[in-house]
Amino acid sequence: MIQITSSPLQMKQLTFTKVYIEANPDLYKEDDPLKAPEYDLEGVNIGHKFRSECLDTDSKEPQLYYLELCLALPNKKGIGTPSPYFIDLCAHAVFEIDESCPLELRKSIVDVNGASMILGAMREVITQNTARSVYGPLTLPTLRFLPEDNQTEEKKSKSQATTKKINNK
Repeated sequence: MIQITSSPLQMKQLTFTKVYIEANPDLYKEDDPLKAPEYDLEGVNIGHKFRSECLDTDSKEPQLYYLELCLALPNKKGIGTPSPYFIDLCAHAVFEIDESCPLELRKSIVDVNGASMILGAMREVITQNTARSVYGPLTLPTLRFLPEDNQTEEKKSKSQATTKKINNK
């Protein structure tokens, strides 16, 4: 049996500042309709912006952090595989990390896990808003967030290559 306990990282607030979703008319074919649930997002250009900052900088034991995550499937001609939808989302969240978490690990834990939590909320917004659209519901793939300071040179190179492949920035 799995035990459920409270996480040392708590999301205190989540707000969306941008939600833009539009069906890609270039992919519509009446005789062979595209279905987003069956669509393979491999090769689709996924752009992102990530920002993180500590909110209680005056404290010797900071616990509050602010994260911003923006995600886009811009469908720019000639860049990557076209996706069924043009998507542009931005979300901001405030997180609190328990004081028992070692100080030197806090930012990394907040960045990686906080970004994953925000992405989960974005995935739900996209799925809900595309459910009754022409191509049907689209579910974002699971993405990994890696802390830059913990990556080896090999991982950095591999991560940067993957980011270049899926990132429009």
